[in-house]
Amino acid sequence: LLDAELLEEVVTKADLRLLSAKKLRLAVAELRGEDAAPAGSADPAGSTEAPDRKASAPPQECIAICIDCSGSMGTPFAEVTLNVVKGATRDSVAQRTRMEAVKVMFYAFRDRVESAGLGTHQLGLLQFDNRIERLLEVTHRLDFFERIVDDMEKRGATAIYSAIIEAARMLGGHFCEDSQTDLRILVLTDGQNNSGALPQEALQAANGIGAVVDAIIVGDRPDANLRRIVSATGGECYQINDLGEGFELLEAEGVASLRARRGGAEKPRFRPREAVHDFAAISE
Repeated sequence: LLDAELLEEVVTKADLRLLSAKKLRLAVAELRGEDAAPAGSADPAGSTEAPDRKASAPPQECIAICIDCSGSMGTPFAEVTLNVVKGATRDSVAQRTRMEAVKVMFYAFRDRVESAGLGTHQLGLLQFDNRIERLLEVTHRLDFFERIVDDMEKRGATAIYSAIIEAARMLGGHFCEDSQTDLRILVLTDGQNNSGALPQEALQAANGIGAVVDAIIVGDRPDANLRRIVSATGGECYQINDLGEGFELLEAEGVASLRARRGGAEKPRFRPREAVHDFAAISE
């Protein structure tokens, strides 16, 4: 196993941040049979000052994350890896499901937000197949997501647009026309909607609160109408073919923060978006 010095070298060279580095240290400590509590960590019950400041200050950004847990998420998702055992290379292509890949991307996004946002971002979580479930309301406690996401399992059909509508409702409590808080909906999916609401209804819901819709697609068939919603709300649609591309994507500050995407400029004042009369004419 890695000794302490080599472990810290891995953390530094891989540029692991906050929660990612913490999880790696805890995993290695557990394998060694050591106390899993990181050195110098404070008792959460005895250190409430920082969370209180986060909770009381208006967030810079609130993000409702919609994770696709439909049946198609059980499809294998190839990723190129290098696994060296006793000098021999094997398993050059590792297979994990799209569901597993999306979970990894969620944790990577959360950790990137935590390191880039410095406590200024709040996240909420929904899962969707043909049903939409709120798993966690918008919160600054990003550590709350761990067990919830780990327990998610694939099932059912795919109601992407219904998920966007429910995410807009979740963010609605944080909407105010003169607020400086950015509102964003992030959809993690493998692509095709086949259930639930119409795309026009999803766009209307996002527009009603001025939310930006982003999407990260794990798969090769992105939903055309989802791309139109993303385009119409000023968002970005990213398609990844392996986790390496996903991790590279998350290095960009503009993925973790809308303010960074605007070059540091504050959120523009809310103005109602123009009604869309020909949805199919929206550029993807």
